[in-house]
Amino acid sequence: MKKIIVFLLLIFLLFSPAIAITTEADQFDIQIKNLYLNPDVNSPVVFNIPVDIYFLALSPDKTWCKIRIGFNFLGRHDYVGWAKLK
Repeated sequence: MKKIIVFLLLIFLLFSPAIAITTEADQFDIQIKNLYLNPDVNSPVVFNIPVDIYFLALSPDKTWCKIRIGFNFLGRHDYVGWAKLK
């Protein structure tokens, strides 16, 4: 019985950092599709973005953000990279 408890505790300790990393990464998976006139969902839409733009991550010093841009034109194209924030 003690071996089972120790085994389950070790499994929990091994997988808890991985679970924490995946939940932190999903925190920034934000899709951007519309540009609004004001910072309000009820304000008029200025532009409908024809590509998929996802905000994926933010650097620890908050000067860079990881972006994924994807679009369908003669096949599916996806680009992932870092953009400098001003």
